[in-house]
Amino acid sequence: MAVILGAVYPDLFAAIGVHSGAEYRATSSFRGVLRVGQRGGPDPLQQGQAAYNAMGRLARVVPTIVFQGTRDFIVRPINGDQVIQQWMHTNALASGRIYNASFNAPASAVPGTIPDGHSYNVYTWKDRYGNEIQQYWKVRGLGHAWSGGSPDVSYTDPRGPDASLAMYTFFMKHPL
Repeated sequence: MAVILGAVYPDLFAAIGVHSGAEYRATSSFRGVLRVGQRGGPDPLQQGQAAYNAMGRLARVVPTIVFQGTRDFIVRPINGDQVIQQWMHTNALASGRIYNASFNAPASAVPGTIPDGHSYNVYTWKDRYGNEIQQYWKVRGLGHAWSGGSPDVSYTDPRGPDASLAMYTFFMKHPL
């Protein structure tokens, strides 16, 4: 849902956060959701153009943070990669190429580990002025669960980095 809101309402959302999700308009049917979850969606460049087109005259860079578990068998890791790539293209178009990142060349790649928990890497990409535009948390061993969530709640994994805190911190760096 965040990818849709970021594309359709870039004037209302300063930044978006995606956890175990798919790229903009990856599908429009329930059967398609299951297929995308397993195999990934359409070409991220195509979907990036579609998201940019949806922005219309309000087009602007929408900073994006993504969390994806490497053992998520419901929404496989290819989807997190595609969300980042789709928003790279959308943001490149919206920025007039001030932001022109390459998925395979992040500005930084910082490893981390939760004591008695999952290890992870945080990848970031910046525009030509050094502003962080995208952040991608790949959590090794995380399944289809909210990273860093409470052990008392379904579909959470307290052994992962705190996705809620990371997203809050990211959002606070990107006021509208």
